[in-house]
Amino acid sequence: MTDNFIHAKDIIVNEWNSMKLPDVPVDTEPCEGVWSKNKFNVMYGGKFITSEDGVSWSIVGTSDMEILSKKVTFYADTLDKYVVYYPNDDRGYLLISSDNGESWTTEIKDFTIKRICKSPNGRYFLATDAGIKVTDDFVSFTTITNTQETDFMYIASSPNGMMAAGARSLYYCTEAEDKWVKINTDDVSYDIASVGYINNLYIIGTVGSKVYNCSIYNPKLLHEMNTPLSFFDNCFYDGSKLYLYHEAPRSYLTTVDGYRFIPHEQKSQVNGVLMGNDTTLVVVGQGSDNSVGYFVKDDPISIDVGGTGGTSVVEARHNLEIRNNGDGKVRFTATIGQNWKEETSGGFSQIVNIDGILEEDSPIIDVLLDDNTEISKSQIKTWSNVSRITTQKGLIKVYCYKNKPNIDIDIQVVCVR
Repeated sequence: MTDNFIHAKDIIVNEWNSMKLPDVPVDTEPCEGVWSKNKFNVMYGGKFITSEDGVSWSIVGTSDMEILSKKVTFYADTLDKYVVYYPNDDRGYLLISSDNGESWTTEIKDFTIKRICKSPNGRYFLATDAGIKVTDDFVSFTTITNTQETDFMYIASSPNGMMAAGARSLYYCTEAEDKWVKINTDDVSYDIASVGYINNLYIIGTVGSKVYNCSIYNPKLLHEMNTPLSFFDNCFYDGSKLYLYHEAPRSYLTTVDGYRFIPHEQKSQVNGVLMGNDTTLVVVGQGSDNSVGYFVKDDPISIDVGGTGGTSVVEARHNLEIRNNGDGKVRFTATIGQNWKEETSGGFSQIVNIDGILEEDSPIIDVLLDDNTEISKSQIKTWSNVSRITTQKGLIKVYCYKNKPNIDIDIQVVCVR
């Protein structure tokens, strides 16, 4: 029997360890970093610094160029090089290193890059001040038709496509990547600040106390949720949950399902970028002094991960890679009805017959929302009661550990084989 956790256990980061960065000057500008090539990598204080464990840091490269005093918005790890973008008022700067960050070459562009993401097909898509651009090699860039007039500041990838955001606009595309469609954002209350992805949902953070989500299967329908924080300027996905960040003072929300958001207090004096791998979360930036904060996950093997069929971050990412690269996707639809049985251990369960599903499947499961906004809101609330789904040949078993749904739930089940 294969477990597929729809809602994972919440892991709250309560204790951070802080340490000072040796030989690295304090930077007054916020920085960003990335886990790539099995290292944490940050351009900070005019230096390129790396760490394998988040505790011991090495200065790899440095530069005397004035450009290094500007804020890094993103850098991506390609197959053979690091790519760093710096914004400016009227032009962008592109730095490339092919020797693991020891030396860099600089190019000047007539557009400014705000974010980069890697598409399901392995291409690089850029959110820029002159539309959405795509590149395979960071040498030549092509602008996506009908997007060149929009100033984009964020772009995010999912196994099924991508979503890009401007302050008052959202565009999405399927994994075919050749057609981008604008979403109606008339009901969005504040300017958009970030976009993330988790559990088959795009999460849209705004500069106000609002977060929206929309299904990858129905991205035109946005659902509004109130949150206790405002101005979500960044998103970070560690394989099990999505983090949405709030600047000054640094604090954040986390979610494992895209519906329930947990507020966290700032647990470290460090006010900067957060990165993560399968065992460690790291914050680098300015605090009371130049420092790093790190948190080692106590038991990464037992972390339950939603929507991937995995029970650890490593397994979840492996399953996602299989899905991203799989040749055959099998789609089922089904209805979770009212035939609930009380479990002896507590909670409720129900058998739903699905002809063709296999015991070894680890499906991606999502609710099919109604076009009527009020009905879809009740569906989202009801869907949040589902705690776990397992697969057997010809059926799935649905568990609700606390409350059972009081309406039928139409679902879509996608298996990659």
